This record gives sequence, structure tokens and C-alpha cells, in this order.
Amino acid sequence: YFVRMVGYSFLEDPRYVYPYEALEGFTMALMMTSAVTYVAKISTPTTIASVMGLMGSLFFGIGKGSGSLFGGLLMSWLGTRWTFRLLAGNALMCAVGYTAFQMCHILPKRRETKKEKR
Repeated sequence: YFVRMVGYSFLEDPRYVYPYEALEGFTMALMMTSAVTYVAKISTPTTIASVMGLMGSLFFGIGKGSGSLFGGLLMSWLGTRWTFRLLAGNALMCAVGYTAFQMCHILPKRRETKKEKR
């Protein structure tokens, strides 16, 4: 998402949007795969359908609706270029934070679990 948003913010000619739009399939597939995998891990066999439905409604309903609303408000205040740059920075910070969490908390926990099983 970071690369796409930074790219959008520097476009002068609308014809050059196509390479960034081609990344939509890749980024959306990664996001949905990780969301579905996470839902499968946190739910039980009896609740998985409900939790998947909740995840879908939150993403496609509330997430996209509120994202359009607040994104539009940001664009009216900051302009298109700075809105995309601000959201690109937000996406980068989220990616760095998630990576740090994985490296500092999740991976050491997995190593401990593997050692205990041996």
C-alpha cells in the first residue's frame, strides 16, 4: 500500500496510474489472505462462519465506507497529493510496527513453544 500511495501522489498524467492499479490485485490478495488466516486461527470450528462474516462486513461495509468518508474529508482539507502521502506514511508506520511486533514478540514465543515440545 505504501508504494501505491506514494506513486499516486506523484502522478502528473492519469495514464500512468495503471502500474499502481495493477498492484491492487497483489495487495488486496495479501491482505485478504492474512485476514482469513487470522480469523481461522482465532475462531473455533463452530464460530468460524460467524467470525468470517463479521470480518467481511467490517472490511467491506464499515471499513470501505468510513475510509471513503474520511479520505474525502482529508482530500478536501489537504489536497489529493498530501492525502496520499499522509496515508502512505501511515501505511509504512503500520508495516514497520507490525514487523517489529512479529520479530520481538511472536517469533520468540514460537521458538519457546518449539523448544518445549522437544
